Amino acid sequence: MIALAGLFVFGGPASTRASETSTPPCVLLAKLGDQFVRSPLLSFDPSDTAKSLSLPQVDGTPSAVICNRSSIIPQPTDYRVLTELKLPLFIKVDQRAITLVIVNGQLQTMIAAGTLLPGEAEALQARLNEMQLTIQHH
Repeated sequence: MIALAGLFVFGGPASTRASETSTPPCVLLAKLGDQFVRSPLLSFDPSDTAKSLSLPQVDGTPSAVICNRSSIIPQPTDYRVLTELKLPLFIKVDQRAITLVIVNGQLQTMIAAGTLLPGEAEALQARLNEMQLTIQHH
């Protein structure tokens, strides 16, 4: 998955729907044949725990959610992408990105592009620990 992460997150061979006029905070990446298509997730908000997360109908097979953020550290409720949608989450800040996945019930993160800044590794681990506890208690 990491070998393709740069393609998913930073453009590569994925096409974008013509109706997309500006960059939405999050997009759904779907595999259609040998291509990847991005679809905007206009009202997508994992922090709204009163509503279940859902995806729009898209051509192809949903492969990942990519969110442009101001911080590489996941939000406390980002685990919902993994648990409810069963998709990996890429968090992108400029030319840096991480991937959040669940493997054997454990949250894991991988650096998909760039490097963490000083202090981010500790903040990232603290957030992963917080989310893991939440997942285990649901």
